[in-house]
Amino acid sequence: MLKQYVEPYETISIIGISKNAGKTTVLNKIIEEYKGKAIGITSIGLDGEKTDNITNKPKPRIKVYPKMLVATASECLNEATCNYVVHEKTNVRTQLGNIMIVEVITPGLMLVAGPSTNHEMVEVTHRLRRYNIKKVFIDGALFRKSIASFRVADACILATGASFDDDMNKVLLETKKTVDQLNLEVVVPMHKIKIIKYHKHMTITVQGRIRVIKNENLLGNEECIEEYLNPKVRVLYINGALTNKLVNHIVNKWNVIEDLTVVVNDPSHILLNKASIHRLEMMKVKIKVLNKTNLLFVTYNPVSPNGTVFDNEEFGRELSQTIEMPIFNVVNYMEW
Repeated sequence: MLKQYVEPYETISIIGISKNAGKTTVLNKIIEEYKGKAIGITSIGLDGEKTDNITNKPKPRIKVYPKMLVATASECLNEATCNYVVHEKTNVRTQLGNIMIVEVITPGLMLVAGPSTNHEMVEVTHRLRRYNIKKVFIDGALFRKSIASFRVADACILATGASFDDDMNKVLLETKKTVDQLNLEVVVPMHKIKIIKYHKHMTITVQGRIRVIKNENLLGNEECIEEYLNPKVRVLYINGALTNKLVNHIVNKWNVIEDLTVVVNDPSHILLNKASIHRLEMMKVKIKVLNKTNLLFVTYNPVSPNGTVFDNEEFGRELSQTIEMPIFNVVNYMEW
């Protein structure tokens, strides 16, 4: 059922709006549909633990089958219940040892601790693909939406659930915000071409004139963008993170801004709180991206380890009315 959504893509990351949203359960369901196929599996950081390191309760482990390749830290191999062969030891180091690439020989469970940075993840996925595998699945970590970056994966899956908050409305709002961010519109081609050519912080005026921002590092220098904003500017490209501090300085120029679009490389570069997003909306400032994120579907978990339980049908129905995406409860394969 889920295979039809992920089949067109080579690298798929699974991210969650909170811990215990059901990411590993989703991954296990997809892996099951690829039995007998050569696919790659890894994670950002440590996943697949026997117990949750916060709640100390049992959690799903990652199920693997023959022909599948797993990239995990060397010490994690001691926890494997399957037979495997080691293909290579990479130079990517973690606190649990170097990342090893192993091939599964018999079915079983594995503890998967992958690289901790996006740069290392790109290297590991490239190494996995050398073994002629069909695709790579990445189990993303808590709040690491950056793993949805186009540089790391060409598609992603979002897991949501009652673990985020015991108020269903808050879960619905956070899920919608995340979906909206991941589905941001791509900047128009004429502006995209100019941005790619320079690939530096810059503005584009209504006449199409480009002005490169001198400060290459905006961290701690956010106020400098104010001198580049005027009534003729239509595009502000930030080659890095769009932060609350940057928004503060955009808001400071509210009286001269007309029809402004802020562009970032992809949705993972948007690090804004609700207040900042609301302030931009009030000013009718749009946010667009240079590179689209392919959000395939949303999964939900109505049960939280802290005891919160949402009504399954109500939660699924409310989600389907809040976001326009395929929605699944992967535990019982209910689709909305």
